[in-house]
Amino acid sequence: MRSERATTERRRWWGDLLVVAAYLGLTIGMTWPVPLGLDSHFAGQDVDVWLNPWATWWTERALLEGQSLYHTNVIFYPQGVSLAFHSFFPAVTALALLLKPWLGMVGAHNGMVILAHALSGYGMFCLVRYLSSSRRGAFFAGLVFAFLPYRMAESPRLHLVSTQWLPLYVLFLIRLLKEGRRRHVLPAAVLFALNGLSGWHLMTLSIFLSTAYPVSYTHLTLPTN
Repeated sequence: MRSERATTERRRWWGDLLVVAAYLGLTIGMTWPVPLGLDSHFAGQDVDVWLNPWATWWTERALLEGQSLYHTNVIFYPQGVSLAFHSFFPAVTALALLLKPWLGMVGAHNGMVILAHALSGYGMFCLVRYLSSSRRGAFFAGLVFAFLPYRMAESPRLHLVSTQWLPLYVLFLIRLLKEGRRRHVLPAAVLFALNGLSGWHLMTLSIFLSTAYPVSYTHLTLPTN
């Protein structure tokens, strides 16, 4: 019995790896020719393309030099300027800084753009697979979510395309409510935090979903007289 369960789990893991590889390959095709200039050109054609790499650069400098993250004097020197309303995204920045030694700052930024699209597709695949029990339908849903024209157009704004944690958060929220298992609390909490650390707008959306779905779920499952 245990060996059969272990075999099933291995097949599922290998199947998921193939799905991730497929989304990654499709993302490379959809973002072409970004992979050719991974370390020399930024993805997208927008003035805001400089915004996110600068935020990553400034975060690293502020941490290494012990400066405040939310104030800089490299702009409007020497008085400086507040960065309280700047678009910081610590979760994405941390991953980009891990890639930087191998890909450089530009390559790390572009790598995160590619990963954001591919992993967003996989996250939606996991959610729809759970809801529908259809791998084909789930794969198609992941395609739609990963390569929405809006998402592709917003590639210069990394904080807007880093939606990979959102469908996974919804997945564990639904599982927590339907299955009532406490083991789903921790991954849901971690994914909620990752959404917030990828963009405050994603945390706002997560809060809305955290409120709206339980209310609708309770309403739909209440017994009728």
